[in-house]
Amino acid sequence: MSSARAFLALASILAACAPPPTPATPVPSPSSGLPLRCRVHVDHVARTRAADFESARRELLAAFAAKSVSEGTTFVLETDEPAYLSIRPFDHYADLDAEGARQKLAFDAVGEATIARLDGITHLTLVPPHRNEMWSLQTALTYTPPGAPTLATAAVARMVEHEVMPDKDDTYGEAVTREVHALADAHYPVTRAVYVSAYGTGRYVTLWLASRREDLGIPIPTDASAEEAKARSASAAETEHAMVARSDLGSR
Repeated sequence: MSSARAFLALASILAACAPPPTPATPVPSPSSGLPLRCRVHVDHVARTRAADFESARRELLAAFAAKSVSEGTTFVLETDEPAYLSIRPFDHYADLDAEGARQKLAFDAVGEATIARLDGITHLTLVPPHRNEMWSLQTALTYTPPGAPTLATAAVARMVEHEVMPDKDDTYGEAVTREVHALADAHYPVTRAVYVSAYGTGRYVTLWLASRREDLGIPIPTDASAEEAKARSASAAETEHAMVARSDLGSR
């Protein structure tokens, strides 16, 4: 399934599977610029076919613009694999029905023939795995210095995923919370946004967001590094990827 149709399907699935209300959690300040929840589609693309994938994506966006319709806000991050993460924020589970309806309206405006042709081009570029996820922001584990980059403004990023077993979850969370406090005390200039892939891998997804590549190379404070090492030791598996923001493939 292509990323365009996958988003439409995911909106319907998540709307039907929305979890029951949970106790309130701290909400980040509006200035943090980090969405509380995101639908995420991950496309792994053959390196030799990346140009075709991007061309089809640009053509789809141009087709939407020509019909004065929109798929909604989408942030696209490209990894070094390469993979493309299409990240679509939403606030409430009740919003998903409306998001699905808006995407259907956009597809209908462009026309089935165009959508099918672009789906076909995109499908030929993909390699396993490609999947849908839903991310939930972990506010207590997230660090956002004043004026720091967000998904909307970052130019580069680093993504670290941790698989944490239930018996280690408290240990992991406590270590990351202390790390966040150490980053704040040091006025560290890079955003550390932590999401949980609630519908998807179940992993903690950390996005280090920066305006410049060299900012990602700034060492974190010694005490923060020590806590990060404790968190990593509580993880059963870890993956890490360099990323660049692809605003040319996203939409607002």
